[in-house]
Amino acid sequence: MRSATPDAYGPVRRHLRLADRLLELAVGHIRRDVVAWLRDQGARRVLDLAAGTAPLSRRLADAGLSPVALDLSPAMLALAAERGRRAPPFPVIQGDAGRLPLRPVFDAAAISLALHEMPPEPREAAWRELQRVVRPGGWIVVVDFTIPPDPGPLSRRAGAIIGLLERQVGRMHPPHYEGYLDFMRRGGLCGWLSAHDAPPIAERRYFWGNLAMVAVPAGDRRDPGTAPSPDSPPASQACSRAPLPTAPPITSPAANPQES
Repeated sequence: MRSATPDAYGPVRRHLRLADRLLELAVGHIRRDVVAWLRDQGARRVLDLAAGTAPLSRRLADAGLSPVALDLSPAMLALAAERGRRAPPFPVIQGDAGRLPLRPVFDAAAISLALHEMPPEPREAAWRELQRVVRPGGWIVVVDFTIPPDPGPLSRRAGAIIGLLERQVGRMHPPHYEGYLDFMRRGGLCGWLSAHDAPPIAERRYFWGNLAMVAVPAGDRRDPGTAPSPDSPPASQACSRAPLPTAPPITSPAANPQES
């Protein structure tokens, strides 16, 4: 499946390997936490949505899980495919997060540092699709920027640095920064999840509270037609600070995740 829209990362294709290494230094420990949590829950089939160059999928596969990496960017997918070919291999698929070519066969899905860069409507569509492809009883793990519940000098400074970095990215791709500003106006990840009635079952904070890994149960609990207004204020600035629990192991039938 080829995208009808230009590849936002095409102009910076030659810098992606360097950016990949730098991002691994910054958030590699968070990726380890995501993998550990999913493994502890007994998840097997995991969708890595907006996977980029698939560093999370690589970690998931190395830990014995069965990831599927999906992204829209051909530039990102070229590097993701290299990772996917290494043993143990995993599939890499091009697709739109708002119209996934997948069936509801996943135990869990993960989306990392991607919701914040999406415009409001595509963000809503991606969330609906995540709910659709994760089977009942599964989980969605989200890593993204949020508002610290008790900001101190260090967390305010870290938040300012994140904002500056996002603004720099926005100079290359303005919709990215516009999405970030909209996301943070809604309270960041925790405010956005609260507005979507997605109660956290596990949470961990990083970078002095400015980045969160939050696990929520799959299944949209809102009434139909109750999507938050683009102008609605943040529903909450703090997720529940639940411990990281271990759920009973689950089993997954072997199935082709792609729709025929």
